[in-house]
Amino acid sequence: MKKWFISSKVTPVWTVMLLLALLTSAARSAQSTPPITYERYDVALDLQANGDFIVREIQKIRFEDEFQTAFADIPIDLTADIEDIQIYEGNQPYVQDGEGPGSFRWENDGSFILVDWTYTPTQPGDVRTFTLEYRVTGGVWIYPAGNILEWRAVPADRSDIVVDKSVVTVTLPAAVADDQLRYTAYGPRFQTTVTS
Repeated sequence: MKKWFISSKVTPVWTVMLLLALLTSAARSAQSTPPITYERYDVALDLQANGDFIVREIQKIRFEDEFQTAFADIPIDLTADIEDIQIYEGNQPYVQDGEGPGSFRWENDGSFILVDWTYTPTQPGDVRTFTLEYRVTGGVWIYPAGNILEWRAVPADRSDIVVDKSVVTVTLPAAVADDQLRYTAYGPRFQTTVTS
């Protein structure tokens, strides 16, 4: 399997474009300790042989206040569907349509899949890791000159919450040769590594 890693959007023969929109430390407000900081916002995309891809958004969050809910918006405009939505805290799966901590709900508003989850309340200094996992169908663009995978890996609108560090990993099917891969990334400074 071929993997490449983008620290901190990826482009034909096979083109992968990942959109990163990170806030840097310089973008922090005058507030010395924000109530929430993403210590890590890592994203793993695993392209399947049938053209679907599995997305895992791994969010390691430091809390400096009490919180017990979170949300995510998954754009659906360039997909056929978003399926198999699941939330995890660490390795523990949350229950869909349950009640209270350890539960999540989602709905399709026509433009986004809106995901909300509830967790046990945090205390200042807590660090928690949540994973939002889902399957994207119809998200790969197929052209005679090559195929394109484009995904907004780290969303720009995160309510002004700072991301300290991010790594985006894309795993392609083994059938993709090095000379068939082009990639591009957009966002703040980043480094790209390709491995076989």
